[in-house]
Amino acid sequence: MLAAVSGLLAFAANEPLALGPLAWVALVPLLVAIASEERLRWSWLYGIVFGAVYFGIDLSWIYIFGWMAWTALTLWLALEVSVATLLAGLVRRLPLSPLLAAGAFAGVELWRDRWPYGGFPWGAVGTTQASVPVVRYLAGTVGVYGLTFLCVFASAVIAHRIVHRKIAWASIAAVAGVLVLFLAVDLALFHDKPEGKPVRVAVVQGGVPRPVLPNQRDVILANHIAETRKLLAHRSVDVIVWPEDSVGIGVSDGAVQKVQAVAREFHTPILFGHSIDEGPRAPFVNQVQHIAADGSVLDAYQKRHPVPFGEYVPISFLRRYVSTLSDQVPYNQTPGRRANVFSVAGVKIATPICFESVFPRDFIDFERNGAQLFVLSTNNASFEHSYAAVQHLQHTQMRALEMRQWVVQDALAGISAELTPDGRVLHRTKLFTTAGFVVTVRARLGQSLYHETGDLFPSIWAVLTGLAVVWEVVRKRVRSTSMNRPSE
Repeated sequence: MLAAVSGLLAFAANEPLALGPLAWVALVPLLVAIASEERLRWSWLYGIVFGAVYFGIDLSWIYIFGWMAWTALTLWLALEVSVATLLAGLVRRLPLSPLLAAGAFAGVELWRDRWPYGGFPWGAVGTTQASVPVVRYLAGTVGVYGLTFLCVFASAVIAHRIVHRKIAWASIAAVAGVLVLFLAVDLALFHDKPEGKPVRVAVVQGGVPRPVLPNQRDVILANHIAETRKLLAHRSVDVIVWPEDSVGIGVSDGAVQKVQAVAREFHTPILFGHSIDEGPRAPFVNQVQHIAADGSVLDAYQKRHPVPFGEYVPISFLRRYVSTLSDQVPYNQTPGRRANVFSVAGVKIATPICFESVFPRDFIDFERNGAQLFVLSTNNASFEHSYAAVQHLQHTQMRALEMRQWVVQDALAGISAELTPDGRVLHRTKLFTTAGFVVTVRARLGQSLYHETGDLFPSIWAVLTGLAVVWEVVRKRVRSTSMNRPSE
């Protein structure tokens, strides 16, 4: 019951309820259960219950793609988080146990970010802090997984007080000392942030017709052209952006030429999403293309992080046994290899695509290649009217906070928005509408400690927990061996 309650509280902290401050106490019931439990296997089972409740509700929109996809993903994520609860149970009697429990959760989220098949960190506890005043600014210092550590640590300290009737002063002092050090370095390096070069961006959301039309792709392209002309009838901008799949698979021949004509008409460069699918023997590519003001095609960024089992099937033989995979993912998307950025209007613009906004390390790759402004191109139509779109925006908001840079999210079906370096969400559009807006953003390099150090802060605690686990396992084995040794 306690584990299930923590799962419900963690969901409430996330979008769409967005009760972010709740995340600081959400895991108290779960950690009380673990701290009170003598049997280690039950700590593992508590994690499965917590994960099943939390991810089962938080990712319920996955059910759109079938019960099998939702069930498999929920169970897998529950098993991953149960590793954290198992480790927390193992170290519960050690000094600094609240710190070690939080380190276990942070370590598992770092693992989820990377494995398997490139990772799936959706639902990270730290993401809930994207809209929490004051606290959210820590994202630029410690990153999203650092915020996860701090939230779980607060719950662990409270749980320790409930179970052991004392305050974990040693753990509090250790965490406070390291956090103050990171904050001091961050402030010293980035206290004087340059405003950056102003860039006027026309954001076009062509919309996706519902119900689906026979000539859907052509209608979408026509909507983008018409909305661009409406938006720029009496003003000029530095760059026009169209979202992922604005020129999609199945559109009539000559679509790219129409986009080139728009660029020449307004003498303005365009960044637009262009999906290419020429059959099973040719590459299936999801990319953003850069067209210059004179209509010439200059460069393209190809999505590097396709969705496993959504845009490619890493276990190919499953297609023979799971009909939905054969129907929805008939062949694999070809991933890109470079985090290349475009030179547009005198600034460097990065164009991550859809799922890539969930990964802070992908944004760091772009920034290290000189990105001064991010334009996230996404579709979101597949999510229909579920709360996946608001969760997706929340991830993008966290990336803006981590890098302390402007991010423009341009979505085919919505939600499109401007996200400021301090995490504000401006010009937010509605789902399944045709809309457009012009924003003036500031192009500058990342102004945060996090973009320099990456996940150093949470990794410190994850490594410390790993060492403590090894120590405890070895200690128990030595003790067990000595107790079982026959007396002379």
